Amino acid sequence: MEAKISLENLPDAIVKDLKEYTEEKSKAIDKAVRKRTENARKEIIEQSPVRKDGIPKSGVILVHGVAKENYQPGAYKKGWIKHISTKQENRTQGYVRNKTNWQLVHLLEFGHKDAHTGKMIAPSPAAGHVNPVEEKERKGLAEDIEHILEED
Repeated sequence: MEAKISLENLPDAIVKDLKEYTEEKSKAIDKAVRKRTENARKEIIEQSPVRKDGIPKSGVILVHGVAKENYQPGAYKKGWIKHISTKQENRTQGYVRNKTNWQLVHLLEFGHKDAHTGKMIAPSPAAGHVNPVEEKERKGLAEDIEHILEED
């Protein structure tokens, strides 16, 4: 049985219902953003290239005073993290970044030119591992939000 609302209390009841609706939808959208961000992180990790064993990173490093070649297979792949920001009320933003080897993301995604010849060096075999995932998850999030707002 619905409670009757007097005419003088109607504006307050409308504002209350709108706040509840907004909070409910905001929570659902927040959950969708978090889910899509985590999906993107996992997929980028799966598609990230890994340096083959035996190919040194660059030069030599000192380990306990002993010079060793700098091998770090998998360091780039392990560096992907998600970041969720909720700085503004009822607004959630998520993004994925590489914490350990952020300098490589652009080079592996787009390739780079040789410093001496100016010719484009062939990108890594796994090139294009970030942008397709980003586009896919953005479209998916837009669909999720549309579905959330159409409910009820």
